[in-house]
Amino acid sequence: MKICVTFLKTPEIEDYALIAESNRAAYCKRNGYDARITSGPLDEKRSPHWSTIINVLQILEEDKYDWVFKTDADALIKNFDIKIENLIDENYDFVFTKDAFGAINSGNYLVKNSDSAKSLLRKTLSCKDFEGHPWHEQCGFIETLKNYPSVKYVPQREFNSYPPESGDSGFIEGKGYAFVELGLTEGYQFDILKQREGLYHVGDFLIHMAGIPHEKKIKLMTAYESMLT
Repeated sequence: MKICVTFLKTPEIEDYALIAESNRAAYCKRNGYDARITSGPLDEKRSPHWSTIINVLQILEEDKYDWVFKTDADALIKNFDIKIENLIDENYDFVFTKDAFGAINSGNYLVKNSDSAKSLLRKTLSCKDFEGHPWHEQCGFIETLKNYPSVKYVPQREFNSYPPESGDSGFIEGKGYAFVELGLTEGYQFDILKQREGLYHVGDFLIHMAGIPHEKKIKLMTAYESMLT
């Protein structure tokens, strides 16, 4: 099985993307995967988040890989002993996690090189109703995956653990919940118990600094990269 691990970096996140780039290279070298770090944006008319889909689609269309593990530049693989083959399910085109909002997180996901998966990515790219939304391309995925039969959802800590420090990133707002309106789709209520269930534990595969301000993100990326698993 041929596997690629990728993320997209843009100039404004170059500082912490360099940390992630070194991390992916080391993990892939140890486990025999290809690390593909793409410089963007790939679409100047939209936020860079949408370019992450273009990046994955372009890699799949090369037909060199059976699966692509799309990661975010603000994520670190911590447990090098966990192999991507153990996270893959050949019965599905996609493997996603959901976070405390009960919605998918499109920062890190697995996608099979299949015609149906590539079609779903193109359909997601065509979503124009969420331009400027704080969840960006994630809203597109929420819409296109609604009735898609070939997607598997796994517990958040499979490959999307959040650091304990994410609790003050604005999600909770001091109330224990928040409510997000997604325009044409349903709203999602923050569940503080699920948030706790998704927090990073030593030994987890990956830690994702989602929703954390830039300067703090750099500090956390540096600190967690130096920590033992």
